[in-house]
Amino acid sequence: AVSAPGVGASGAPPSSTPAFQWPALSVIPALDERDVRWYFDVKGWKPFCTHDSLNLERAYRRMQEGAEETVTVAVRGCLYDVDIAKRICTPAYWTDTAVPVLRGTWFFFKPNDRSQFGTPCQEDLAEEIEAVHCCAPWTTLPADTAPAAAKTAKEKAYLYRAPLKTKQYVAVWHDINKVSVESPGVLGSLTSQRIVRGYRGARGDIVDSEGTLGGEAFCACGHVTQLVFVVHGIGQLQEMDIHISTDVVRQRSSVVCESGKLGEKYRTGHSRIEFIPVQWRSHLLLDSGTVEDITPTGVEKLRQGVNTTLVDILYFTSQKFAQQIIDSITNEINRLYAMFCQRHPYFLEQPHISMLAHSLGSVICFDVLTHQADAMTTPSDQHGDAQLRQEMLRLQTQLERLRGRLAGGAVEDMEDTAAARLASDIHLVYSKLSFQVENLFCIGSPVALFLTMKGASSNPESVCHGKKLLPLGTRVFNIMHPFDPIAYRLEPLLHAKPYKEPELIALYRQDTLGNRMQAFFQSRKKEVVAEEILDDGSRFDFVLNADTPINQYLAAVSAHSCYWASFDCVQFVLLPSCCAWPVPWLQMHLLARCTTPLSRSCIPRS
Repeated sequence: AVSAPGVGASGAPPSSTPAFQWPALSVIPALDERDVRWYFDVKGWKPFCTHDSLNLERAYRRMQEGAEETVTVAVRGCLYDVDIAKRICTPAYWTDTAVPVLRGTWFFFKPNDRSQFGTPCQEDLAEEIEAVHCCAPWTTLPADTAPAAAKTAKEKAYLYRAPLKTKQYVAVWHDINKVSVESPGVLGSLTSQRIVRGYRGARGDIVDSEGTLGGEAFCACGHVTQLVFVVHGIGQLQEMDIHISTDVVRQRSSVVCESGKLGEKYRTGHSRIEFIPVQWRSHLLLDSGTVEDITPTGVEKLRQGVNTTLVDILYFTSQKFAQQIIDSITNEINRLYAMFCQRHPYFLEQPHISMLAHSLGSVICFDVLTHQADAMTTPSDQHGDAQLRQEMLRLQTQLERLRGRLAGGAVEDMEDTAAARLASDIHLVYSKLSFQVENLFCIGSPVALFLTMKGASSNPESVCHGKKLLPLGTRVFNIMHPFDPIAYRLEPLLHAKPYKEPELIALYRQDTLGNRMQAFFQSRKKEVVAEEILDDGSRFDFVLNADTPINQYLAAVSAHSCYWASFDCVQFVLLPSCCAWPVPWLQMHLLARCTTPLSRSCIPRS
């Protein structure tokens, strides 16, 4: 099955061919771990970063040596787990389809196309080629045997030729370091493609002392200094997965960090900000399918869209279903935080945590954070008794009624319990979060509308007016698009003399000639400087830049979902997390209202 080089059609070596000296190398060295690159399949094979690939290869070699039977390696910033034996990659924090994983040792390579650094061969094909290559079969032939002559002018002479079992491929060694694979083409022709052994051979680069290849993409392996939980709004049941939106935010965050706007440690990747999606709706079956049963036929797509989006708002405004939603989001965030700390133990030393909540999700998060002062530890974590939760609900209902009676004779008590009495129509039991939230970023948020429906007023003389409506110890940023019909302003409920317009968020500009010209022509346009925003604690409403469209109503269709892909929005979210910013009014607010000694995590770091 193997063609011996130098043998003609008659079976005898051609006499006219001069003697040829074979390479002296008889032992092919094994591939170094840095020459192996691991890949995951997301719309084509994409390489893991060097840090992850080295960890995967070392775990693979331990398993091959019998040290471990099954190995699972955390990759991509510990967001995913790779099962070495099954060759699959699955998310750690959320549920999604597993993607295939491949160990690349031989690579199809196009030397004229520098945009591709080698496409990995399938593992069975690569293992078969590697087995033949490491045996160095040409060393067993006579020393005076010459390379086989080409049959046609287009073919090249070869040292060795071996048919493979995989897809009728034929591996051809033109030299020790020059190998190609021939496969059947159209009309019986042969298609030849060059292959290269080892990832560094395909890249043509040199790995540095840290095992990083030059020109490699941003690697999410630095220490996490800020954790951001991303909470979705309505529409999660309509294939609007929050983890996809979180991936978009994470990609935009990497670009902003690489630009150097957040400092050197974020540009180099030594520190990073992690975004984790919170799926609170996908596993809830609130009405046991009753809404589907009562939905009539006709315009099914429209009715289905209403049932999977707008009905969530009605669920949250009901006594029965609101408790399930509150429990779902609180338990899920606590679960994700415990898992994150298990994977990043160092984070507990200085935990800095924020929330990025969209639409209805911002209303739920605002409600949970507002009631953290009176929240209780989840009973299921201590006793697992459902009756205890019902007893807590009954006691809290009585407490709210007692507060309402006492409020009529004491203005001070009314002011202290104003936030609690906003939800007096729905009595809920709130569980304690496992951490202190520093920042709450509400995007496309109707929080102000929900507060108004519960009794909040823009009248400065009302007891349900002012900063006491805000969550204790959490800075709130209300980010909106000028054409988003779901977003509402928050400042009229907080300030006696509210600002006329929301603050304009700074544009994210890369340092290009076109952006410099744009900045020059827009120099007279009012624009927020990020550091000035964060030094001033009196602003809560911030608006994105947007050009005036031809039709504002058409622009409103996509405005509510534009925040995830907006570089301006992502940059604004990152700055409070990375920059030092004193907020005097918030510290005074904390000192005035906290009855217990302040912990370091309660006050924003300066």
